[in-house]
Parts: sequence; structure tokens; C-alpha cells
Amino acid sequence: MNHSKPSADTCPWTAFPGVQSIRVDPHPTPVTGSVSVTGSKSWTNRALILAATAKGPSTIHNYLRSEDSYWCIESLRTLGAKMDVAPDHVQVIGTGAEWQTAEHIFIGSAGTTARFLTSILAFSVRHPLRVTASEQMYGRPMDGLLSVLTKLGAQPTYEGKPACLPLTLHSPTAPGGQTSMSGALSSQFVSGVLMGSPCAQSPISVDVVDPIVQENYVRMTLAAMSAFGVNIDAANDLSRFAINPQQYSGTEYTIEADASTASYFAALAAVTQGDITIQNLSLTTLQPDIQVLSVFERLGCTISSTPSGVRVIGPEQLNGGFEINLHQCSDTALTIASVAPFASAPIEITGVEHIRNHESDRVAVMTESLRAVGIQVEERRDGWKIYPGVPTSGVLSTHGDHRVAMSLSVLGVAGNGIELLNPACVSKTCPVFFELLRQLGIASHVPPR
Repeated sequence: MNHSKPSADTCPWTAFPGVQSIRVDPHPTPVTGSVSVTGSKSWTNRALILAATAKGPSTIHNYLRSEDSYWCIESLRTLGAKMDVAPDHVQVIGTGAEWQTAEHIFIGSAGTTARFLTSILAFSVRHPLRVTASEQMYGRPMDGLLSVLTKLGAQPTYEGKPACLPLTLHSPTAPGGQTSMSGALSSQFVSGVLMGSPCAQSPISVDVVDPIVQENYVRMTLAAMSAFGVNIDAANDLSRFAINPQQYSGTEYTIEADASTASYFAALAAVTQGDITIQNLSLTTLQPDIQVLSVFERLGCTISSTPSGVRVIGPEQLNGGFEINLHQCSDTALTIASVAPFASAPIEITGVEHIRNHESDRVAVMTESLRAVGIQVEERRDGWKIYPGVPTSGVLSTHGDHRVAMSLSVLGVAGNGIELLNPACVSKTCPVFFELLRQLGIASHVPPR
């Protein structure tokens, strides 16, 4: 089967095109200063998709300018939304869910776009629409979402594995009704059903049969839907939802800093006895990854809210000797794994088995990386036990995973430097990552060949 798609090189927001590796130098003194972290990936793709589905104009401020958002925007343009893209905002004229006839969209590697946009289109397309993505996305099953959409009237057909991309969406049959679904597989599945349901022709009710993993992401979805004029009846514990057919409305919307990306800069303060203020980040954000700041406090860091953001001060010696379950903020598991070697005693990280199925097998990749630079680590099914040590210098693969690249950069800064293969992978969520390091005085360069 020919899964034809654009090349990643055609994305103008990709950092370091053609660069094979980047060397991040050690920084033997405390890292100090302030940094303005890019906008939240989670909020950005929700806002872009809802703005395009809405009737009327919207302006999205401080959006994340990354590969994920680029392909999301290009898909929405193909579907008829007018997207005027500036460096710090996007002006959108929505379609009112009346999509322009198109045969095919390519959504890149964004799991949020794959789940959210597919769900909305499943209830609102009026013509066959082929949805393709990166090879990486083809390996990520979506049965927990697509089976529910099908029960509610959607009509997807598959080119390869069932319930996986690539797929073709056909005009739904009498969409609406009652269904149940698991919340344990992915919060994105629940969010996708909720975002798509207002586009159905009849009311929809959804029972969630077990607790939602990282439920705050669903609360973010409800908040975003409300901002675009759609409100649904949700049980306080998110176990039941009732959604009537409604029209999204355009609005003005500002994206806050990405808490996941902010974790790397908190880590830099932690491992260098530094003092870093992360601007445009709030301790009260709904983003689940803000919970990682409590882990940094347990490590001995001082965390405080300032008028401009969140300040992180690293201690003289990081605490260790404890176990931490990171299930609720699993995108930061690699961040804490890169900090753990600098603690006073071993740290056990648990609850993150599901990150084996992300852009890479993140548990196995971090084990491989830590051992390659001389750190003792015991790999567990759902995490690691990581022992104190001083990382040696090394050349490490990022496995094309943005979170691996950014976490290993922290390891190199506090250790003896690191060379990262395929640094362009940071473009998925933070193309300016190495530039932000340079703003804090951390040197990085392309090694001579």
C-alpha cells in the first residue's frame, strides 16, 4: 500500500534541516536567568481545531510554532479554514463544520491532531476523506477511540491495521446515541469524543467505565470547548457526559506556556544549583505536567510564583532515596530520569509503562542512554531505579523523540556534555529549544565532520 505523504523536510518550522547532530556542552556553574517557554502543545492544537470548526473569526495568541501545529494548520487549511499565521498569533476564519471538499489530509506526528480532528471530522464530513500521518503515527493504535466513534455513527475504513491510521472517513450515518468507553487507555480518546460530539445530528451521552488517565487533560478539553461557545453536561468525576448538537463560535484565545517543555528548564536549575524563572507559566494551570514541580520540591528545589512566572532554585545537593509515581505527569518522566543521577541516593520512577508506546519506547531508550554514559540503572516494566553517578560524555541517539533529546540535554549540561543525533526532532514541540539554552548561557554547536 502506498501511504504517500509530504516529506518532513517540507515543514518550514523544522529546526536544523540537514544537521546530523548537535553537541551540548557542560555548564560547570549555576544556570541563571529567565526564559519564555513556547506555548502549550495541548492547548494549541485544541484551540486551532476548535477555531477551524467554529463559525466566525478567532485569534489564537502565543500558539506553539512547531511541526505538530504546522501540520495541524495545513490540514485545516485543506479543509477550508482560513488561517493567517504570524509568528505570535494565528487568525482563523472557521468553517462552521462545513468542510471544503478535499480528498486527503496529512496530519504529521501529532497524537492530539490524530485523535481530536479525526473525531470532529467523523461526525461532520460529507464526502470521503483520507487521513494520513507520519510512519510513527501509523504504529499508534486508536481502537479505544475509533470503536466508540463507530458505535455513534462514524464510518471509518482502514488501509492497513484496523483502528490505525491511515484511514478514510465517510459521511456518518445518523450520528448520535449513547455509548460507554474506557478512560484508562488515553485521555485523548475521551477528549476526542467530547470535541466531536457537538457536531453530531443528535444528542450523545457517554459513560466512562473506569477512571480517566490524566483527567486534567479532559478538563482542559472542557475548558477549551467552553471558550469556543460549547458547554456540555459533565459529572463532577467525569464519569458521564451528555452532549447536545451545538455550534462552536469564534473567539480570542491566549495559549499559556507548555508545562512539559518548562520541566527541562526547571531541571536545569535543579542540576546546576541554578536560579531560573520560567515566564508565562502559572502554578494554577490545568496542564497535568505542572505536577512535576512538586517532584522538584521533593528533590530539594525551591519553587515560587512570581509576577512574571514560576521561579525554580536548585539546592546544593539534590535529595534522593525515594520512589515517585509519575503516571499523572508521564511526559516529564524522562526529565526526572535525567535529573536522578545527580541526587544523593537512588530514585525509583514508577507508573509510566504507557510511555513505551509514545514516539519511542521511552523506558527502554532512557535505560540505554543512561547506561551509555556510565549511570547505573535498573529497568522496570513501568519505569526505572536510577543510581547516583557522574555521566560521562557520549554520542546518543534521540530515536527521533523530542522528549528524549531535551531530557538528554539536561544530562549533558550537568555532566560532561553530550552529542545528540537527529536534533531536529525537537521541532515536534519546541523548535527553539537549543536557542533557549543559548539564552541561558549554555553552549551548543554542530560538531565538525
